[in-house]
Amino acid sequence: MAQSSVLCDEIVLLKDLLSLAEEKKQAIMANNWEKLQKITETEETAVKRLSAMEETRKKQAGSFSNEETELHRLAEKLKAKNELNQMLLNDALAYTRFLLNTVMGVMSTPPTYGAEGTLQGTSYRQLIDGRG
Repeated sequence: MAQSSVLCDEIVLLKDLLSLAEEKKQAIMANNWEKLQKITETEETAVKRLSAMEETRKKQAGSFSNEETELHRLAEKLKAKNELNQMLLNDALAYTRFLLNTVMGVMSTPPTYGAEGTLQGTSYRQLIDGRG
């Protein structure tokens, strides 16, 4: 019976993590980085608790049960949500890099000076002066 209790606790914690993953997705989409940081800290604590529960459950003998099936289903669902959040973060990072490159005028081949001391190469227009 103790294993069933640990499994139920794990299921509740996984459901909490699923809710946090959804909140994280909303925070990413809203560019709310402070909320994202708080959610991530809460997730880290929950994952540590989940790991401890899993170790306790593995030490206890028991047969495969409906709770374990539910546990695996929730774990897969959480994995899928976390993969989506990772893709959203990667997209946000790529967009931020694009904007920075656009604003700062970063080019793949910067202009060079020719023999007469004149600027040669691709045209170069910088929106923000990086000198301060």
